[in-house]
Amino acid sequence: MSDSTSSETISKDAMNTVIEQSTSSLDKACQTECQILYNMKRKQCVCDQLDRNGVPDGTVSSLMNRAANSMKQSVYFLQKEEIRAIETLLNTGTVSDIANKIFNVRHLKDFLWFLFLEEVERNAQCVCKNKSNYLRRTDYDSLVNFDWCYIVDEMLLKQPLLTDILLAACTEPKKLGKTVHFDKIMKELGLIYGILMKRRLITLSRVQRVIAMSLANEKVNVKVYDRLQPLGVTVSHSIMLKVQKQVSSDIQKTLTTAVKEGKTFRLIGDNVNFMVGVSHERKDKQSHMEHWFGSAAIIQNHSFSSLSTVRPQKYLHSMEPISFIPQTDDWKTIKFTYSIILLDVLVKHFKYFKLFQQTLSELKQTLMPENINNSVSEVIPLPVLAKNEQKYSDVIDIMDSYEQLVEDTFLACGHLVTSETKVHIGGDQLTRERFSGAKRLRSGALTDKEKFTHLSPITFELFHLQMNVLQMFYKLLYNNNSTEPGTLYAEKIKLSRTHANGEDVKKTL
Repeated sequence: MSDSTSSETISKDAMNTVIEQSTSSLDKACQTECQILYNMKRKQCVCDQLDRNGVPDGTVSSLMNRAANSMKQSVYFLQKEEIRAIETLLNTGTVSDIANKIFNVRHLKDFLWFLFLEEVERNAQCVCKNKSNYLRRTDYDSLVNFDWCYIVDEMLLKQPLLTDILLAACTEPKKLGKTVHFDKIMKELGLIYGILMKRRLITLSRVQRVIAMSLANEKVNVKVYDRLQPLGVTVSHSIMLKVQKQVSSDIQKTLTTAVKEGKTFRLIGDNVNFMVGVSHERKDKQSHMEHWFGSAAIIQNHSFSSLSTVRPQKYLHSMEPISFIPQTDDWKTIKFTYSIILLDVLVKHFKYFKLFQQTLSELKQTLMPENINNSVSEVIPLPVLAKNEQKYSDVIDIMDSYEQLVEDTFLACGHLVTSETKVHIGGDQLTRERFSGAKRLRSGALTDKEKFTHLSPITFELFHLQMNVLQMFYKLLYNNNSTEPGTLYAEKIKLSRTHANGEDVKKTL
């Protein structure tokens, strides 16, 4: 009887223990779940505030109060003890002692800070009112000639106090004498200044427009503009498209100016091929290759009017094979030219060879004939057309656009387009053949414009031959086992060109 009673008592105690542990675990689980729900609700509230205002409501209020209080001039009279202490310092103290004492008086410090901020405000007003401000100029030439140095120079000149504040925030005392540090932070200071001034006046957007065009050149997603535009780093995607249109119109003006100066230009073009993919391929919707046509106008810096226009100048059947083979003097000239090209690379990339800069300039002059302009020809990109040079109907449309460009350019210069007006056009060998074929198709037209009379002569460029030469050098010089600086494999690693394999040069681009 006693054994059964004790076992029953033990089982009851064990049961109570299990119930207490279960209740405790349940309470802890409930508390944990409640805490999780509370944290989720709190995060949701913060996210809602961020969606509405971009920052939490409390932060906005703090900023508004700080701005209002710092820019508000308050009236306060000093105590007699403070006046006596300052008078004593003015009679006997040094400049640093006087300044430290004044900054220890809270109201004096606040008022001096108010004067500093008032100066920043006045300087900002002057920058916004200045019509020749560097940040205000957003035309084509200003975007092309953009330089961070000029922005920082303007900030030093027109916002010295703001410059001091930014420099104090980003420069440690031990870095004050280091040129490398200031060279690195110059672009950062220019970006901060550009962001602040654009927030002050929206037309001061030169920095943002340059960054937007750089992003467009990299073909970034539209969402990148949506993320960076609220931060003041760039303009919106729609503004970027307007900037592109502005650039294209200014480029047309550049071509017109060149013709007014008596220069000639030629037109070249070739197909631009790219793959268009689809997210979900179906029978009626698959990835395909698009063939468009890109063109450019090249402004000629040289005039060859003194050369003979008699064609042909020599008959091929009367020329000996030796005329096409380099002779001893030709090889000497080739070797000398290559040595100058090699020295140019060494001077550019190796510090020791900087000493030969003057020698290099003198050697280059020996290769340049007298009275020859050695400046680089200016290339003006033209709109890319959704035309395929493999179809004659599209080639005719391309040449129609060339004729229209010639007419618009010469009329803008005040010149009449006559049958004597000639503009040199060309491309690779296939493009040259298509241009000539399209011109033959229009030979029976009524007007010079429809006959493409003004587009002459039509020549070809050895684009593909140059590609073959590049391919040959690429295969000869590429080596997977050579990682020394300056080698192709080292450049592949440096630029993260993972597709480069030493076989196809196009995979390195």
